Amino acid sequence: MSEKELIKYKTLVQENEKLKYRIRQLEDKSEINLLDDSQKFQAVFENAGDGILVGNNKGEIVDFNESFGKLTGHTKNTLLNKHISILFPKDILNQKPLNFSALDHGQSIIIERSILDTNGNAILIEMHSKRLNEDYYISIIRDLTERENQRKRIQESQERYKMLSDLSIEGILIHDKGIVVDVNIAIIKMFGYTREEIIGNDAIELLAAENSRPILYKNLEHISDTPFDSVAIRKNGQPFPIELEGRDITINDKKLRVVSIRDISFHKKVEAIYALSLNLNKLILNQTENDIIEWCLNEAIRISESEACFVAFTDEKNKNIEKACWCDEHNNDLIHSHNDESFSASCLSNSLLNSQQMVNGTLFFENKTICTPKSFNQPVKQNLIIPVFEHKKIKMFFGFINKPSNYYETDANILNILSESLWTALVRLRLQDNLKTANAAKDKFFSIIAHDLKTPIGSISALSELLYVNKGRYDEDTLNKYISLLHKSSSSTLSLLDNLLQWAQSQTNTIEYFPQPVFFSEILNPCFDVLAQAISNKSITVEKNIENNLELFVDKNLVTTCLLNLISNAIKYTPNSGKIVINISINDENYAQVCVKDNGIGINSTDIEKLFDITQDFKRPGTEKEQGTGLGLVLCQEFIALNKGEIWVKSEVNIGSEFYFTIPLNRNN
Repeated sequence: MSEKELIKYKTLVQENEKLKYRIRQLEDKSEINLLDDSQKFQAVFENAGDGILVGNNKGEIVDFNESFGKLTGHTKNTLLNKHISILFPKDILNQKPLNFSALDHGQSIIIERSILDTNGNAILIEMHSKRLNEDYYISIIRDLTERENQRKRIQESQERYKMLSDLSIEGILIHDKGIVVDVNIAIIKMFGYTREEIIGNDAIELLAAENSRPILYKNLEHISDTPFDSVAIRKNGQPFPIELEGRDITINDKKLRVVSIRDISFHKKVEAIYALSLNLNKLILNQTENDIIEWCLNEAIRISESEACFVAFTDEKNKNIEKACWCDEHNNDLIHSHNDESFSASCLSNSLLNSQQMVNGTLFFENKTICTPKSFNQPVKQNLIIPVFEHKKIKMFFGFINKPSNYYETDANILNILSESLWTALVRLRLQDNLKTANAAKDKFFSIIAHDLKTPIGSISALSELLYVNKGRYDEDTLNKYISLLHKSSSSTLSLLDNLLQWAQSQTNTIEYFPQPVFFSEILNPCFDVLAQAISNKSITVEKNIENNLELFVDKNLVTTCLLNLISNAIKYTPNSGKIVINISINDENYAQVCVKDNGIGINSTDIEKLFDITQDFKRPGTEKEQGTGLGLVLCQEFIALNKGEIWVKSEVNIGSEFYFTIPLNRNN
């Protein structure tokens, strides 16, 4: 080997030794690094807050840290070398078997499931799994119990809010500068929209009446927490009063406005009915019954939002409607049942009094068939009919026809107050009228005693004294003249006393009413027997147009008194050689109509209303200066009413008068 080659060889040997030394250095450093990494891993493994579990390809657990042991209650003696499936509930494994195949492709697996602790309690965990090497995998296990509890608390809080919001009677609306974010069920029911139709829309444009929008936009710009009233509009276009009250809230760092909306229709109606009741109390002081009913019906249409309203009054026996009145939004004037066949009392009796619900005395609102006046050409879509009771008997019905929406129980409750208010006002009016009548009757009674009775008795006393003092001085003609005057005066006084007695009995309800079958001729003929002399004195012709076999069912004495008064009046106000006609005809299948007609001086139209009114002091002398008591026609009206009939008059000045009355036929035959 040459020297040159030797030098080269030595150099290679030296380089090799250096390389070996460097390799040994690197090997020592790797072992140290590996040791450091192992120590670091072990430190993390043991001290991690999350559970860490190591498993092999067979699915066996080869190691786990202290946090996992605390989480599950397992020790290494109870869990090492056991299959990982022991940690999972069997029913869940059957539904979703474990699958770690994705780990073989270098992927991570994240699952969220429940595992069991040593007591069998389920623990919700999140498990992140990844391969360590070809033989082992590692799983990081995080306890989700607190997160799940927080989620449940949030969900429960949301459900409580939703429940309270939806159970609230008030409407709740949340908006962001006027755009609706959320609403509760009460808002949906109140306005008639679905939730989807409301959310995302401008609340004012969608839900407020047009004339209310300017003030609402103003309140939107100048936010105030003070409650205020406004007018909203439902989906069907119906406006209604509301009260609004707002508060600011913050949700997810966003400032929103929550508004409570109360439908105050009920309160407004109650206020209106209270005001109506006060007005009714004023009206009864100076208005007639028909005026009060007409005013109240028109107010009822406004308050109840109905197209029409009516009242119907029952008879004393509570078996029939005897009077009804109607008003509608197209015709504010009162329509009476006796003037409109399509709205007759008999038709209403069938509709109202034959309802089983009414027998039980309940309020009812149903789509019953209700007869309506001819002028009301609308179909009856829905109605609410409220009975008013007095001493457990129905005295009046208040009917409400065709509200834009259905009638509900709240409507019935409100309008029941209105019905009671009207009935109370009418009762007070009748009591007031009765009191006026009683006072007038008292005044009339004392007036008759003080004047009408005193004068003839005074005449009788003076004549009798004159005859007594001059009994020997008068010739027979003079004596007969005074005796005739004395007779007339005493007869007039007796008639007056008889009328006074009968009238007093009628006022104290002591007149006995005994209806019985009787032929009209049996009543009429005795009247002419009594009045024959008066008829003869004035040479009056009498014409009778009657059926002798016409049988009535009346109190004979009361009808006789009535006929005597009417025929006596006809004689009194008919001039000499005049004519009186008595007619009787069949008015309908149950009633006869009697007419006493004369061709006398007649009655002025302004005086006709005074004839049957005890409060009016109306008396006129006859054609021969005959005097009356002013009680005769009042008695006639009361006696005919006792016999279930009616009395009225037609008259023209200087033509004559016709007095009519109806009395029941005897239909028992």
